[in-house]
Amino acid sequence: MEQAGQRAPTGRIEPLVSVVIATHNRPAVLRQTLKSLIGQTLQDWEAIVVGDASRPDTPAIVAAFDDCRISYIDLPVNFGEQSGPNNIGFARARGRFVAILNHDDLWFSRPSGVDERLDRRHRCRCGDRPRRGHRVGREQGFQAYDPWDGAGRLL
Repeated sequence: MEQAGQRAPTGRIEPLVSVVIATHNRPAVLRQTLKSLIGQTLQDWEAIVVGDASRPDTPAIVAAFDDCRISYIDLPVNFGEQSGPNNIGFARARGRFVAILNHDDLWFSRPSGVDERLDRRHRCRCGDRPRRGHRVGREQGFQAYDPWDGAGRLL
Protein backbone atom coordinates (compact mmCIF):
# COMPACT_ATOMS: atom_id res chain seq x y z
CA MET A 1 0.00 0.00 0.00
CA GLU A 2 1.10 3.59 -0.57
CA GLN A 3 2.90 5.51 2.10
CA ALA A 4 0.48 7.57 4.11
CA GLY A 5 0.36 11.25 3.34
CA GLN A 6 2.39 11.99 0.24
CA ARG A 7 3.82 15.49 -0.05
CA ALA A 8 2.35 17.59 -2.84
CA PRO A 9 4.43 20.02 -4.93
CA THR A 10 2.99 22.81 -2.76
CA GLY A 11 4.47 21.17 0.35
CA ARG A 12 1.06 20.11 1.71
CA ILE A 13 0.48 16.57 2.83
CA GLU A 14 -2.07 14.95 0.53
CA PRO A 15 -4.38 12.27 1.90
CA LEU A 16 -4.69 8.94 0.16
CA VAL A 17 -8.51 9.19 0.06
CA SER A 18 -10.80 12.20 -0.25
CA VAL A 19 -14.27 11.40 1.03
CA VAL A 20 -17.02 13.68 -0.32
CA ILE A 21 -20.16 13.92 1.81
CA ALA A 22 -23.09 15.98 0.46
CA THR A 23 -25.66 16.89 3.11
CA HIS A 24 -28.78 18.94 3.64
CA ASN A 25 -30.31 19.52 7.08
CA ARG A 26 -29.74 16.05 8.52
CA PRO A 27 -27.26 16.79 11.34
CA ALA A 28 -28.12 13.73 13.45
CA VAL A 29 -27.45 11.26 10.64
CA LEU A 30 -24.40 13.25 9.50
CA ARG A 31 -22.95 12.82 12.99
CA GLN A 32 -23.31 9.02 12.70
CA THR A 33 -21.83 9.04 9.19
CA LEU A 34 -18.77 10.98 10.35
CA LYS A 35 -18.36 8.64 13.33
CA SER A 36 -18.33 5.68 10.96
CA LEU A 37 -15.66 7.37 8.83
CA ILE A 38 -13.47 8.19 11.83
CA GLY A 39 -13.81 4.57 12.98
CA GLN A 40 -12.16 3.16 9.85
CA THR A 41 -8.84 1.34 10.23
CA LEU A 42 -7.47 3.40 7.33
CA GLN A 43 -6.89 6.89 8.71
CA ASP A 44 -5.19 8.55 5.73
CA TRP A 45 -8.22 10.48 4.49
CA GLU A 46 -9.81 13.88 4.30
CA ALA A 47 -13.55 14.44 4.47
CA ILE A 48 -15.15 17.26 2.51
CA VAL A 49 -18.65 17.84 3.84
CA VAL A 50 -20.67 20.01 1.47
CA GLY A 51 -23.84 21.50 2.92
CA ASP A 52 -26.53 22.22 0.37
CA ALA A 53 -27.62 25.55 1.92
CA SER A 54 -27.96 23.82 5.29
CA ARG A 55 -29.20 25.22 8.60
CA PRO A 56 -26.61 26.41 11.17
CA ASP A 57 -26.79 23.16 13.17
CA THR A 58 -25.06 21.26 10.33
CA PRO A 59 -21.70 23.09 10.51
CA ALA A 60 -21.92 22.88 14.31
CA ILE A 61 -22.01 19.08 14.07
CA VAL A 62 -18.92 19.07 11.85
CA ALA A 63 -17.06 21.52 14.11
CA ALA A 64 -17.84 19.40 17.18
CA PHE A 65 -15.58 16.64 15.82
CA ASP A 66 -12.60 19.01 16.02
CA ASP A 67 -10.76 16.95 13.41
CA CYS A 68 -8.54 18.83 10.95
CA ARG A 69 -9.19 16.13 8.31
CA ILE A 70 -12.85 17.19 8.11
CA SER A 71 -13.71 20.39 6.25
CA TYR A 72 -17.10 21.97 5.74
CA ILE A 73 -18.39 24.05 2.84
CA ASP A 74 -21.91 25.46 2.85
CA LEU A 75 -23.41 26.39 -0.48
CA PRO A 76 -25.36 29.67 -0.47
CA VAL A 77 -28.12 28.32 -2.73
CA ASN A 78 -29.79 24.93 -2.50
CA PHE A 79 -29.09 22.68 -5.50
CA GLY A 80 -31.87 20.34 -4.44
CA GLU A 81 -29.99 17.18 -5.43
CA GLN A 82 -26.58 15.67 -4.76
CA SER A 83 -24.71 16.23 -8.02
CA GLY A 84 -24.01 19.91 -7.33
CA PRO A 85 -22.57 19.45 -3.83
CA ASN A 86 -20.68 16.32 -4.96
CA ASN A 87 -19.06 18.25 -7.83
CA ILE A 88 -18.00 21.01 -5.41
CA GLY A 89 -16.45 18.33 -3.18
CA PHE A 90 -14.66 16.71 -6.13
CA ALA A 91 -13.19 20.07 -7.12
CA ARG A 92 -11.69 20.46 -3.64
CA ALA A 93 -10.50 16.87 -3.25
CA ARG A 94 -6.75 16.44 -2.78
CA GLY A 95 -6.55 12.66 -2.35
CA ARG A 96 -5.32 10.11 -4.85
CA PHE A 97 -8.69 8.37 -4.58
CA VAL A 98 -12.13 9.92 -4.19
CA ALA A 99 -15.06 8.22 -2.48
CA ILE A 100 -18.65 9.35 -2.05
CA LEU A 101 -20.19 8.74 1.35
CA ASN A 102 -23.83 9.81 1.50
CA HIS A 103 -24.77 11.68 4.64
CA ASP A 104 -27.17 8.93 5.71
CA ASP A 105 -24.82 5.98 5.05
CA LEU A 106 -22.33 4.24 7.31
CA TRP A 107 -18.99 2.57 6.62
CA PHE A 108 -18.19 -0.33 8.88
CA SER A 109 -14.63 -1.32 9.78
CA ARG A 110 -14.24 -4.91 8.75
CA PRO A 111 -12.25 -6.81 6.14
CA SER A 112 -14.44 -5.43 3.34
CA GLY A 113 -14.06 -1.85 4.57
CA VAL A 114 -12.19 1.06 3.03
CA ASP A 115 -8.68 -0.28 3.58
CA GLU A 116 -9.36 -3.57 1.78
CA ARG A 117 -11.01 -1.74 -1.10
CA LEU A 118 -7.90 0.36 -1.47
CA ASP A 119 -5.64 -2.70 -1.29
CA ARG A 120 -7.56 -4.07 -4.27
CA ARG A 121 -7.31 -0.73 -6.05
CA HIS A 122 -3.53 -0.87 -5.96
CA ARG A 123 -3.71 -3.66 -8.52
CA CYS A 124 -6.03 -2.99 -11.41
CA ARG A 125 -7.36 -5.47 -13.93
CA CYS A 126 -4.32 -5.20 -16.19
CA GLY A 127 -1.96 -5.89 -13.26
CA ASP A 128 -0.42 -2.40 -13.25
CA ARG A 129 -0.42 -0.14 -10.23
CA PRO A 130 -2.93 2.68 -10.66
CA ARG A 131 -1.39 5.97 -11.69
CA ARG A 132 -2.66 9.40 -12.46
CA GLY A 133 -5.37 9.18 -15.11
CA HIS A 134 -5.38 5.38 -15.09
CA ARG A 135 -8.88 3.98 -14.67
CA VAL A 136 -8.88 1.24 -12.09
CA GLY A 137 -12.58 0.40 -12.17
CA ARG A 138 -15.38 1.61 -9.96
CA GLU A 139 -16.95 -1.58 -8.67
CA GLN A 140 -15.26 -1.10 -5.30
CA GLY A 141 -16.29 2.54 -4.99
CA PHE A 142 -12.89 4.14 -5.66
CA GLN A 143 -11.10 5.29 -8.75
CA ALA A 144 -7.95 7.23 -9.55
CA TYR A 145 -8.71 10.57 -11.11
CA ASP A 146 -7.03 13.56 -12.67
CA PRO A 147 -7.84 16.86 -10.93
CA TRP A 148 -8.83 19.56 -13.41
CA ASP A 149 -9.49 23.22 -12.82
CA GLY A 150 -12.56 25.07 -14.08
CA ALA A 151 -10.81 25.98 -17.34
CA GLY A 152 -10.05 22.33 -18.17
CA ARG A 153 -6.36 22.46 -17.24
CA LEU A 154 -4.75 19.56 -15.41
CA LEU A 155 -3.76 20.65 -11.91
